[in-house]
Amino acid sequence: MPDIPDSKHFADTDIASAKAAAAQAKLAMEAAAKVIATHKVAAGESLSAVAQKYYGSGTKEKWMAIYEANKALIGDNPAALKVGQELKIPKLG
Repeated sequence: MPDIPDSKHFADTDIASAKAAAAQAKLAMEAAAKVIATHKVAAGESLSAVAQKYYGSGTKEKWMAIYEANKALIGDNPAALKVGQELKIPKLG
């Protein structure tokens, strides 16, 4: 006869799953709260230009904040923006 877990095992698993889902939802909400805008990249734009538009300054510190928030989309080269990419503009500080 196969070993069948008791109902307590299933309840513990359900609780753990619910807690994990709640933690993921909280992180997603926190990340969304830190995004002040989204920006669609136009031809010829740089991260410096995007930073200038949203922060009033195109300094490395500012455009790096945008890059770090969008690194998965942009890739390893911050100068490799593609027309039409939707960048998340993070709240600073």
